[in-house]
Amino acid sequence: MAGLVQGGLLLVTLFLAWLLNVPLYERLYWSWRDFGWGLAGTLPMLIVLAAAGHLRRLVADLIGQPLSLCKWYDLILLAALAGAGEELLFRGVLSSWIGAWDPWAGIIAANVVFGLVHSLTPGYALLAAAFGFYLSWLTEYPDPPNLLRPIVTHAVYDYIAFLWILHEYRSRTPDEAPHPLGP
Repeated sequence: MAGLVQGGLLLVTLFLAWLLNVPLYERLYWSWRDFGWGLAGTLPMLIVLAAAGHLRRLVADLIGQPLSLCKWYDLILLAALAGAGEELLFRGVLSSWIGAWDPWAGIIAANVVFGLVHSLTPGYALLAAAFGFYLSWLTEYPDPPNLLRPIVTHAVYDYIAFLWILHEYRSRTPDEAPHPLGP
């Protein structure tokens, strides 16, 4: 179900980009350098995830069970769809569209909404908004801007976070669900 929601979000985002005349292709292109920046960009977010033990356990309580029903490839697809759909929507369409009038307003609005959409808990919403500002920065730097960097960061982070949340969940409920990597 989450895959359908994230896939639908990607389609809605592409429609909004067309409707609002936001040329995503100008800010999204392939570059090995930016792919590398995207991979490296995951590290600070993973450090925060490691330090946020209480919040991570709370998230495991909230979404561990549904994630436990997924196979490894389901988690990769979900992470990839979330990374692409959410980054194109928030850093691509929303930030750019509002940013046409005021760049800072675009960044702030996109990341406040990003935090609200991720409001599993108030703490998680604040963390997501902070991650959003980081992903906005990663979009812009190093120059020239490229949405590939936050898409890769978001997708890789989500996949690792999913596995970590599953580990947290299973460490407390070891016999309740199959392992995503198989029997």
